[in-house]
Amino acid sequence: MLWPHDLTVPVPEKVKFLTERQKHIAVTRVTMEKKGAHREHATVGEMMRMLMDWKLGVYCVQYFVAASSVYSLAFFQPIILRNGMGFSYAKAQLLSSPPYVFTVFASLAGAWLSDKIRMCWPILIGQSVVAIAGLLIVLYGGPPGVRYFGLFLATWGTQANVPASFAYGQNQTARVQKWAVVAAAMISIGAAGGVTGSTIFQTKDAPQYLPGMWATVAMQCVYSIVTFCMSMYLKRLNKMADRGSRPALEGVEGFRYAP
Repeated sequence: MLWPHDLTVPVPEKVKFLTERQKHIAVTRVTMEKKGAHREHATVGEMMRMLMDWKLGVYCVQYFVAASSVYSLAFFQPIILRNGMGFSYAKAQLLSSPPYVFTVFASLAGAWLSDKIRMCWPILIGQSVVAIAGLLIVLYGGPPGVRYFGLFLATWGTQANVPASFAYGQNQTARVQKWAVVAAAMISIGAAGGVTGSTIFQTKDAPQYLPGMWATVAMQCVYSIVTFCMSMYLKRLNKMADRGSRPALEGVEGFRYAP
């Protein structure tokens, strides 16, 4: 039986599938990317200053939208299949699973592509656009089969952006102490997104649930706009830091944002 511990890759110096040269490159890369990774306990004042960083608010908005959309579809996908598309109760429950299986592989492909191009924002926006397209197909696709295909797209686009948005926020953070603050803030806001997602779909809107569906589409549009604007801003800060026209980013010399 395999435990998570058996599947966890150890530190680069101890892995067996890398050559000595590859180990050296891996260690050097991690050291360069995490120059602020010295461990010191943050004071209450420092934590408050971290929470007041407006960029953290943007990351929380991204995560809130992603979580709201996920909860919306998760709660009401079987209802939409049953009441909106005419499937029986049993079929609606069974047909709720395949979109999530597809999403696993599609999300992994998106993560691989993001790593390949060394950028997050095109993938985040692309998945958001896929979600919008899927939701519109569910609304106006006509035949149940076409609308069910829309659920695949909507599930992929919304689900994939939850971990991707979390990684986006963490990648823009240099210090270990701030990683924890960013993670806590985003997860807390994500929980609020669950409350939102569970309330925008109401029984009185059956069978199409137009207000809930359009609210989710609107949130995805906001997500795309916010992600694009924030990423362009971070890229601009990187260029300014490269020219030496601004102080060290995040207070760590050599750190660069990774949008």
